Amino acid sequence: MYAGMGGAISPDDRFVVTTASWDHEAHVYRVGGSDTALLTLRGHAGGIDDAVFGPDSTLLATISSVDETVRVWDVLHGDPLLTIPEPFIGSRVDFSPDGQSIVTDGATPYETLACIVCGGFGRLLTLARDHETRQLTPEERSLYLSG
Repeated sequence: MYAGMGGAISPDDRFVVTTASWDHEAHVYRVGGSDTALLTLRGHAGGIDDAVFGPDSTLLATISSVDETVRVWDVLHGDPLLTIPEPFIGSRVDFSPDGQSIVTDGATPYETLACIVCGGFGRLLTLARDHETRQLTPEERSLYLSG
């Protein structure tokens, strides 16, 4: 399976992100800046299907159906903040308007992963999947926040 190529512009029009299936990286550029990437985000073990900025343009979420993870990045520093391993993950990702949740499409129309966050990405509290919501176990919190 090969991930696609894509891109997105940040809501504040300061940044653009590009992805290419062959390099497993997301490249962030400053709009109007040089054609050298401001940040190169590495971590996916497979091609990146989609990338989207959070509503305040400081976070970026990427998704790979190849390595079955969603990753959240700090756009200002390039730091990985969160890795969410999830089997049967889809190929699209988006933030909620308030930036507190991430939702992905699932492998089927009935599967959806939503990561509900309270107080920032250091406190991932709840996963909602297939219309069921539950609290994370301490082991899951440790796994998901390990980067």
